Amino acid sequence: PLAAVALACLEAFQQPVGLNLYLTPPGLLSSAPVHTDKQDVFAMQTQGCKHWRVYRPPPPSNKPSADPLARGKGPDEFNMSELPPPVIDTVLRPGQVIYVPAGFPHATDTAATPPPGVDPAEHSVHLTVGIDTHIWGLDYATLRKAALRRGAKALVEWDGA
Repeated sequence: PLAAVALACLEAFQQPVGLNLYLTPPGLLSSAPVHTDKQDVFAMQTQGCKHWRVYRPPPPSNKPSADPLARGKGPDEFNMSELPPPVIDTVLRPGQVIYVPAGFPHATDTAATPPPGVDPAEHSVHLTVGIDTHIWGLDYATLRKAALRRGAKALVEWDGA
C-alpha cells in the first residue's frame, strides 16, 4: 500500500517524493524538536493524534552560516527565542492533513489533550510525503540563479564583441 501512495504522489506532483512513517507514543512533550526540512511536506494523520506547531522562518541573517532548509539538524541548534508565535498551532486527528513548506520551522508532540473521539492511550501514526523540489533544484530560486548566470554570461559576451 505505501508503494501505491508513493506512486500516486509521484504522478500527482510530477516531482520526486519520499515517504516517512512515524509511530509516536502518547504523552511525549517533544516528539520532534523544532527544525526545518529541505522538502515540502504533507503530513497525514492515520491513527491517534499529534500536536503540530509551524512557524514563519526566521530571517537568514540571524544565523548566516546555517542552511535555512536544515535548521535544528546535525550540529545546528535552533533556539526557540528566534521564532515568533506559531502561524499554525493545531492537533491533527485521523484523516486530517497538514502542509509544511520547505524551510518553515515546525515541532510536534503527543502531550496535548486529544480531541473527543480519540483514545488518549493510542499511539500517534502519521505518514509524511516529502516533495523534493529544493533537493533537485526544481524550484524558483534555482531557476532565478540560472537565469541570472545566463544573463550575466550573455552580457559579458555581448560587451566583449
